[in-house]
Amino acid sequence: MPKTETAPPAAKEHVSATVKPAIARAHGGQVQAEVGETWRDWLPEQLRDGAEHDLITRQELLATLRDQYGISMTGRTLQNWEVEGWIPRPTRRWSEGAVRALYPSWMPQFVVAARSAKSLLARHQPPVDPRPYLEALARAFAIKTASDIDMPVFLAGLEEALEPFIERYETAGGLRPRQVEIRLYDELGLQFEKFVIPTPETNRKK
Repeated sequence: MPKTETAPPAAKEHVSATVKPAIARAHGGQVQAEVGETWRDWLPEQLRDGAEHDLITRQELLATLRDQYGISMTGRTLQNWEVEGWIPRPTRRWSEGAVRALYPSWMPQFVVAARSAKSLLARHQPPVDPRPYLEALARAFAIKTASDIDMPVFLAGLEEALEPFIERYETAGGLRPRQVEIRLYDELGLQFEKFVIPTPETNRKK
């Protein structure tokens, strides 16, 4: 009987995939997706496990984009963006009786931000590689989700710190601002976070 040899399992390997020509031209051919990698590969090791706690399916991701952000996107478009490297691929595992594509809970916000970046970078001169920016964006959303900051306490502290500034407007012009907004922007000028701090009449210092 001829001897049968079993090949050892292939090691995980990231191979650059060819991206669609329109995307490659828009960015000087620098945009590349990696075959076999998922959103976990876009995060540092210390953030990966925390993002596993609240995963959503592709259908839930698309529904959130539609219902909360007014963005109608098909599953095919989402997969095309994954191939092109604009958003990371999902992990796949057995869930509710089937193998499903799963994303971290912050992926809808990431897709919204990536959509804006895609539009902006298409017009950017000279062409830039968006991958470092997109990975940084993924880290920012993962950190926000995993943060142990007590947001009500944090915002109350900001409100107290802003009170002298608010009273200055009231004293000088008789006008008390109703709320203060703090917006965080990335290096491309895209907003990725906003804090709204109300200044109700009951908080006025006597």
